[in-house]
Amino acid sequence: MKLCTGASWEGGLTLIAFIDITLATISVIASAALFTVPGLYNTVQEIFYEFGDYQSPDELQFTVWAIFITLLIVSSLIYLAIEVVLFLTLREATSNRSYSLCHKWFYIRISLLIFSIAFSIYRISVLEYSPYDAVFEPLKFYRAIELVFVSNFMSEIKREQKGLSRQIIEQIIRSSV
Repeated sequence: MKLCTGASWEGGLTLIAFIDITLATISVIASAALFTVPGLYNTVQEIFYEFGDYQSPDELQFTVWAIFITLLIVSSLIYLAIEVVLFLTLREATSNRSYSLCHKWFYIRISLLIFSIAFSIYRISVLEYSPYDAVFEPLKFYRAIELVFVSNFMSEIKREQKGLSRQIIEQIIRSSV
């Protein structure tokens, strides 16, 4: 199955990399606003109401919010950092037609996709799956489709490398005769 060839790969996969970074940013913001904020805040609140000796409810509330905001910011920054690395890796891989960079990108992306699907399955199994979670399901399908495109690009790079190797061997044989 040949989806596209040649220079169109570079533009198409660079577009995919740009769409990825844009969707990641939107999903982090939307995720934080829609369901991470209430869920994570309640979890932090439960932990600190059970443990701790606070002098006033205001001190407890401040501690809960400080830890909650810290967790939210750190987790969002880690995810966005991973997405930026993936963006740069795929862009570099397409411009240099590098199989090893595509391979690296492919396995990081598939790991994130598997983790995301497993998390959705977990939320469904504990009956915490909300309508807001369903908003992000199309993103998983998009990620699967982009894996197919990158896989096809990797196959084309392999074919080119085999073809170049064959040409080099033929030139060596011709020059030695």
